[in-house]
Amino acid sequence: MPTNDQHFMCVALLALLCLPVASGAQTPVPDSEASAPAVEAPRQLSEQDLAKLRRSVQSSKVRAVEEARLAELRRQEQARQFEEQRRQYQAQAARAAQEDARAEAEEEADRSRRAAKLNASRAASERALAQSMARLNDTANRVQAQQAQQVERQREQAEVQQRTERQRQVKLINQATQRQDEEAARLARQRQQSEQARADAQAAERAQTQRRHDEQSRQQMAAEPARQQEKPQRLQASTGSLTFDEKSRSPTLPAAVPATMPNVVPPSSPTRATRMFLGKSCADARAGAQTWVGKNGTFSTDREEANGYDGFCRLWIYGWSGSSGAQ
Repeated sequence: MPTNDQHFMCVALLALLCLPVASGAQTPVPDSEASAPAVEAPRQLSEQDLAKLRRSVQSSKVRAVEEARLAELRRQEQARQFEEQRRQYQAQAARAAQEDARAEAEEEADRSRRAAKLNASRAASERALAQSMARLNDTANRVQAQQAQQVERQREQAEVQQRTERQRQVKLINQATQRQDEEAARLARQRQQSEQARADAQAAERAQTQRRHDEQSRQQMAAEPARQQEKPQRLQASTGSLTFDEKSRSPTLPAAVPATMPNVVPPSSPTRATRMFLGKSCADARAGAQTWVGKNGTFSTDREEANGYDGFCRLWIYGWSGSSGAQ
């Protein structure tokens, strides 16, 4: 805020500015401005004006002092009000702090009470839980012991059953093995008997075949001289019936050459059981073989001689089936 001296100096400076300028040497006016209207110079302050100005300055100074005093009073009032408000704020803060402290104490006490109650209920719950766990563990131990006993009994029963089953299976296996051995022995005896019978039958068949072959060979050898004697007679009879011209035209016949007896070669010793059949033709020989093995029997051809020296067809078969003597 400006002081009284500063205010006074401002008023004096304003008054000096309002004073008229002294009429000294006049500045010449240019011709172009000579026709302009003259400006009236300000009048000079009189003593009355100066006194009025002094009074105005004095009253302004008084007002300034009064305003300063009033401003100081206002400042003091504001300071007093601010101090009063500060004391009120402090009192309110103290009361609020006391209220907060009391509420916090009450809340802390309430928390302590709740914590104590919670701890008490937790301890009771933990005791009840410990008792329940102990009972549960006892029950579980008893159940496990019972299960172990039951498993042991089942295992013993299973072992007894398995042992009994193994003994029964061993007995059955022994019986089956004995039956198989007996059956194998019986089949071996039957096979030996059948092989012996087959060997005897084959030997008898080969002996009979050889006898028949020898008999046929002897008969053919015995009939051969008679056939040799009949050939010249038939030749002479045929030539005698021809005429002289025909005889001259007919070629000269060679002398009769005695036919040599064919060598009958018996079949080589077969590597399998064979049987021989005779027939005027090979079809008759095969029909005789089919009749011998039966209507539904089968056989395999080993060898076939269609044109024998005696005019018969010989058929050797093997692997026949269907007859009483079939393999």
